[in-house]
Amino acid sequence: MCHRAKSISLLLGAGFSVSAGFPTVDIVNEKVLNLRKQGLHFMPNGILAKDHDPGFTTQLEKYYPIFLDIIDYYNTKNSSNFNYEVFYDYILHELTNDNHFIKKAVVQYPHIDVSQSIYHFKNIYNQIIHHCIQPSKFDYDNINDYNIFKEWVTNIIHSTIINIHTLNHDIFLETRLFPDNVSDGYEHNGLYFCKNVQTHLDEQIPMFTNNYHNNLRLFKLHGSFDHYICDFEGEKDYVKISGVHDYTMIKNTKNQYDIHNYHPDFLSGTTAKLLRYDETHYQCLFNHFRTNIQNAEMIIIIGYGGNDSGINNILKQGASNKQMIVISKKINENFIEEMKKAGWLVTAISKPVGEISMTDLTNYNPIS
Repeated sequence: MCHRAKSISLLLGAGFSVSAGFPTVDIVNEKVLNLRKQGLHFMPNGILAKDHDPGFTTQLEKYYPIFLDIIDYYNTKNSSNFNYEVFYDYILHELTNDNHFIKKAVVQYPHIDVSQSIYHFKNIYNQIIHHCIQPSKFDYDNINDYNIFKEWVTNIIHSTIINIHTLNHDIFLETRLFPDNVSDGYEHNGLYFCKNVQTHLDEQIPMFTNNYHNNLRLFKLHGSFDHYICDFEGEKDYVKISGVHDYTMIKNTKNQYDIHNYHPDFLSGTTAKLLRYDETHYQCLFNHFRTNIQNAEMIIIIGYGGNDSGINNILKQGASNKQMIVISKKINENFIEEMKKAGWLVTAISKPVGEISMTDLTNYNPIS
């Protein structure tokens, strides 16, 4: 008789990565509001660079001052109540109809097609977000705050499938915590290549195949800073590119290059990201999320603020008198009540990642 393997589902929010040096939402907001002080420029290939003036005005470099003006305008318009994800929604869905700003920009920038510049703001802002969410210290090797979490995973992984669903774009978990044994659906299949900037040799890069081979499985529901879309003649695939590879030049087996790909693919915005949940790639990831929540014996949520309506709806659909442990420095009581009403048996623990104890996690013991 075939028995389904025991499984547990985790959901990780921004609070999970804070101890590793990644910024909180408030810090990201502050960084975006202070972009003028950061010496950022856009290079000829469209890549954002710090303290590196390209020497002449590239297309995105030409549009960047207008983008900075929009931030100031929007912040003033909203009584300085700035949120970088809500601002993302404004850029995508409201800016084109904001005649007050557009008329002002047309006068201030008479030699620039303001309407055309707005079309490029999504690409500009994606790179800005990528820049602002980088850790405060790039040598974030001190991960002692995660020792208990790592020990707990190690103790149960041989007998339990652990499905980790994260809303974070960073690659801390798969490159620092569990660099050797995370299955994320990406595999080397010989279809795509990138040049190694150190050896100058073309090397295979992994492509998303939706295959998960071991018990520790990672689902990056909102994309990742190392996930890119390559597009050859309308055939789109997701690939994973490490820091040693030139992500601006993805090559296929026909020696064709996709030269339009200069920023990673990830979801942002409070409503804009919801619209992308139905795209083929993200729909696949969210189908896993739904199934994993329904099949899990329990769910542990760490560092999630409880404010994503799409995520919350899926959690509610998976409730059936099963245990949910919510660990966060600041508990969202409305979220807790919402989950309880849906049928989850919720335990809320108010503490940051660094204070998590084995007792907090071992309420569920799949070994016994």
